[in-house]
Amino acid sequence: MNAFELMYERLADSIVKHLDFERISVILEAGCGRGQLTMPFVRKVHKIKENFKVIALDFSSGPYEGDLDILKEKMRREKLDKVVVAVKGDVKNMKTIEDESVDLIISNELFCELDKKGLERAIKEFYRILKPSGQMAHGELSPIPENEAQRLVIEANAYSLETSQPKPE
Repeated sequence: MNAFELMYERLADSIVKHLDFERISVILEAGCGRGQLTMPFVRKVHKIKENFKVIALDFSSGPYEGDLDILKEKMRREKLDKVVVAVKGDVKNMKTIEDESVDLIISNELFCELDKKGLERAIKEFYRILKPSGQMAHGELSPIPENEAQRLVIEANAYSLETSQPKPE
């Protein structure tokens, strides 16, 4: 397992450790990409609970166009394709997801990819689809690097198109 995969394993552990899975049956992962968090998260939840569904949502375009296909193949190989539904969609307008139908929303490195207006729209959508007793868990890279590798990632992230993060000076 490489450092990148280990980071997502630890993030999945942290999310799973803090949730009450008795009340969770429908999970949305917003901005799933190719499943870096989806895979370890679903494996861990599957050990705790059998009956649950994950909607893995991503707007993959440009160089990321094939990410959902990669995720679908990973799920098929691990026989988790009955649990996860990979959907191309926009977190700012999730019209195919009903009001108050989701128990848990997770994401990682999503908010920093949205401009201020997009972030506001996404959060409104999250609250629309989340059940009244629902939970959310969102991760972002800290803007304060612990080492040179993190500094480079933060700097690269800041130059993504229209992020909510300030550009480094």
